[in-house]
Formats: sequence, structure tokens, C-alpha cells
Amino acid sequence: PEAKKALGERFPEFAEGGILVWLGATGKKVLPAGVFAFLYEQLREHSDLPVHFAAGTADAGLLHAYPDWIRERTVIWQESLPETAAFFAHFALFVSGDTGPMHLAAALGLPTLTIFIDSNLAQYGYHDEKKHFALQWQDTPECRQGINRAIARLLA
Repeated sequence: PEAKKALGERFPEFAEGGILVWLGATGKKVLPAGVFAFLYEQLREHSDLPVHFAAGTADAGLLHAYPDWIRERTVIWQESLPETAAFFAHFALFVSGDTGPMHLAAALGLPTLTIFIDSNLAQYGYHDEKKHFALQWQDTPECRQGINRAIARLLA
């Protein structure tokens, strides 16, 4: 609680919480920019909570592939693990690709939506169809409908 309060004072833009979309990932786990644009649209459709974008310092090089409006809203997170945990605790929902921070968010008890490219969902994903959804990305209407259903459930 103390770390969360201190972090809220240092980063007032996150004090209100909302939804965190983590852009970072490595190798083949990086989601296409269009996926994040779609996720943002769906999150806004289902909730009035503010949507924040963040990525780790190692992921900053990925931002050039995203539209200006995403880059302008993205915070490059450079804090320690305890501060990262306190940061994540501000949010009502954590959305990301298959990335280490997703495991931290799940361990903290945050609801998560994870979109996988080709990782093994059973091995690496958290999926209980209540608080955690892990879905395999395919650029199909069925996949988009599945993501929409997961977001609706997580934000109900």
C-alpha cells in the first residue's frame, strides 16, 4: 500500500487506475500494431475506464511499428520490480501479449487478457474464463469475436 501511494504521487497520470495495455514482448511474441488498435477500440466500447499503454525499456524499440496515437500514449516503464508490482496494482485489468509482466499481473491477482501469437496456451497462459483469458491471435472475425467476449466478461 505504501509503495502504491508513493507511486501514485510520482506518476499521478496512473493514480486513477483504469486498464493497462502492455506493449512489450520479444521475438515472435510481439503482437502486430493492428491488434493493439483493435484492443483499444474494444476496451473503450466496453468501459469508461481510462486505457493506458506501457512498455519496458527493452521494448522501446518496438514502438516505431505502432501508430503515432499509441506511441504518444505509451510510457516507457523503467522502475524496479517492487515499483512495477505497485504500478500494476493501480489497474482493474492488464492486457498484453505473451510477456513476463503478464505473469506478474496474474500473480498480483489482476484480471488479465493475454493474446498469444504461437506460444503454448496451456503451458504459459492463465485461462479460467472468469478472471483470466488467454487467446491465440488469428486475424479472423472469430478471433476478434472471442477477444470481444473476453473483454466484455472481464469488464462486466
